[in-house]
Amino acid sequence: MTVQSTNVLARVADVIEPHIDGTFKVRDRAEGMARQLYVCGLLAGGEPGRSSLPVQEQAANVLQCVQSWTTAEQIAAELAEAGLLRQEN
Repeated sequence: MTVQSTNVLARVADVIEPHIDGTFKVRDRAEGMARQLYVCGLLAGGEPGRSSLPVQEQAANVLQCVQSWTTAEQIAAELAEAGLLRQEN
């Protein structure tokens, strides 16, 4: 992982963190979700994937595994607005 990708992960975690319910290991959980988006190739600088879905929708799909769908959509929209998601193919 490069310094640039580490910075992107930190910024992504900053966006996710306010949406996490509870107080237990909030930052760790936000960073874990950011890493999952990174592994899926959905963050800025990532390699284009094979899915025909828009990147923002793919991100929401990944996030909804640990968040409600409404929250996952909101986080994905905020990540897109901040320029933190991979550009469309």
